[in-house]
Amino acid sequence: MFKYIDEDIVNMRKDDGNEAQFYWGDKVEIIDQSEAGMRVAVHGARGEVASGTISAKTRLRDDGLLRLSMVDVQQGDGLILETPSGRVMFIDGGDNQLFARHANARFPDTSEDDPLIVDLMLITHGDADHFDGLNELRASETDSRPGKRIFVAPRRVYHNGLVKRPGTAAGKRKRPDRGMFGPTVERDGTTYATGLVDDPAAVAPAERNAKFDAWVRTLDAWEDRVRRVTGSGIERRRLDHRSTDAFGFLEDEGVSVELLGPIVDDVDGAPVPPQAA
Repeated sequence: MFKYIDEDIVNMRKDDGNEAQFYWGDKVEIIDQSEAGMRVAVHGARGEVASGTISAKTRLRDDGLLRLSMVDVQQGDGLILETPSGRVMFIDGGDNQLFARHANARFPDTSEDDPLIVDLMLITHGDADHFDGLNELRASETDSRPGKRIFVAPRRVYHNGLVKRPGTAAGKRKRPDRGMFGPTVERDGTTYATGLVDDPAAVAPAERNAKFDAWVRTLDAWEDRVRRVTGSGIERRRLDHRSTDAFGFLEDEGVSVELLGPIVDDVDGAPVPPQAA
């Protein structure tokens, strides 16, 4: 019988004699119950985490929680969202190793053959301090220390469709700010970026800055693994405020998502976002 912890912190005496702490919303399987204590197994996104005894007075709840963790990545954002059924979503990833190190500890014992299934990697926008840390997930795979590496298989990668260009254009001249996201058009005094893509790989390598080029290589490196463990490739998709079907994979849990942006306009029959001058 599965329940969920309804206390802030619960102490467990593990079967190996050590102690551990678990938290509000953690999933537990009740194995045995007595006045002396409750014997349980704690389950995470990848199965059983630990087993042992907790207080018989521990409050438990029947329904799971939607849990959002904010990872200290110093600069930018890095968040992990877990649904009641155990789906895992990464929202951004900072620009350093901190997000990967947190994920290593949070989801241990992954491997090439048994990676962490990430149902969605959502990149809120294309500044490197919001996504370059996801490249560190792949970089960690070659670390000789098991506790410092993590293997992931992202089913979906959603983003705003813009790919940042290098700071210099052909001939080494400085690229103007208005050209940093590719081709543009101007209508009624507003400049629009028109180079929206579902897959960043659709932009030629010479037209991707170093961070985006590394991100494309990371996605390509994960592609075969994702196909092997999920049966299909990575869904690479551009989102805007009209992408109402993008989170349909959460409907069976009663989780709904409202998209407030990015906001796009139709210019010459194609959806494009306005670009600041």
